[in-house]
Amino acid sequence: MKTNLKKEGPQVILVDFDGTLCRHEWPEIGPMMKNADRVLRRLHKAGHIIVIWTARSGDLAIFEAQRWLTNKEIPYHAFNQLPEPWNSMYGPTQSRKVHGDIIVDDHVLGGLPEDWEEIYDLMVEHHAIENTRGDDE
Repeated sequence: MKTNLKKEGPQVILVDFDGTLCRHEWPEIGPMMKNADRVLRRLHKAGHIIVIWTARSGDLAIFEAQRWLTNKEIPYHAFNQLPEPWNSMYGPTQSRKVHGDIIVDDHVLGGLPEDWEEIYDLMVEHHAIENTRGDDE
């Protein structure tokens, strides 16, 4: 069944950390999943809102994950909270459930491709985003 997920304007894309951006090696941070940095930079450049959404908790674990993202030059707008203006409207501690238009998580039914280019293709195929491949190459 094909679904059309497209809404007007940028999409809020929730991205899990362990097992999605990097290989699951908890409590360590595993190697980056293939093309994750490239695809997330492409999505960010296209105007989409990237929210890192993880079960990691504690100041040190959060700091290490954020440092890993910075070192890999992976852009994001928020980490475990709603991006603005929603964060101001609803408050950062109202719920652990974060709003998003697209959720990329390794626990999705059927599993998640290991190459982020395939994940990008799925977003395009389901009309969740426009294909901007080539703009970053």
